[in-house]
Amino acid sequence: MNNDLRQGHLFALAAFGIWGTFPIFFKHMSTVPAWEILAYRISWSMVLLVAFLSLTRQLSSVFGIVFNLSQSRWLFCSASLIAVNWVTFIWAVNDGRILETSLGYFFTPIVNILIGLIFFKEKLRALQWLAVLLATLGVGYQVAMLGHLPWISLTLALSFGFYGAIRKQTTVSAINGLAIETLLLCPFALAYLGWLALEDNLSFSMSTPALDLLLISTGLVTILPLIWFAAAARRLPMTTIGFWQYTTPTITMQLAIWLYDEPFDQHKLIPFLFIWAGLVIFSFDSVSFGRKQRQWQAQTAR
Repeated sequence: MNNDLRQGHLFALAAFGIWGTFPIFFKHMSTVPAWEILAYRISWSMVLLVAFLSLTRQLSSVFGIVFNLSQSRWLFCSASLIAVNWVTFIWAVNDGRILETSLGYFFTPIVNILIGLIFFKEKLRALQWLAVLLATLGVGYQVAMLGHLPWISLTLALSFGFYGAIRKQTTVSAINGLAIETLLLCPFALAYLGWLALEDNLSFSMSTPALDLLLISTGLVTILPLIWFAAAARRLPMTTIGFWQYTTPTITMQLAIWLYDEPFDQHKLIPFLFIWAGLVIFSFDSVSFGRKQRQWQAQTAR
């Protein structure tokens, strides 16, 4: 495994691990409407990013990219997609539908795999196809058990899957890309918060100091995993990113069951087993293929 791939896996682990614990974080803000939390996430992220870019003397380069149409058009699309993803997730968690968010992030790797196959012409080996089939069966079974179209799950999967694909089209660094995305969203966020203030409905500074601190920290918990995800997406194939994303819904599912007491019967266990079987096969294939590649490189170097 080369250095880029190793770094990509570490970035993916950090990003998806933190995202998996997001329900705990947002549950503590359940008294605040989802759109308002979204506005705080965008605004505080912008504050932290401006401070960081100023300290590292990168701020001028960000504004240069904004006026580069070939880059900014992609980042405008990715900014819109991530905003949809954020607000859908926040609303679902605070509405007590954490398992549906978990299902959504089980869908996302399949979306990524399809994007990788269709748009990036990535090829899958036989065992990888088997892993995809098992994961698809698991997710399909879970959808069937719901008895209706899971709009929360589909929105999360499609928005995040295409977010990653669009970011892969840019040559902008992770931190600069995130800064431009929040810069594009910030006017809308500030306008919404201003309207809430005029209507005397602003949650910030109107409740407890603990809640205010949580709202401020939305910026930090937003920036770090997104930077890590963008870094991973630039180093790993979309198919690999697809399977890494099972980390987030696995953690989220466990939180929903054990921490928030959502029901988990045998019908909900079956898709979980399918998905993990796919992950085991995928991991085995990746290790075997990597070993063969190293052996081939060693032979050709002689």
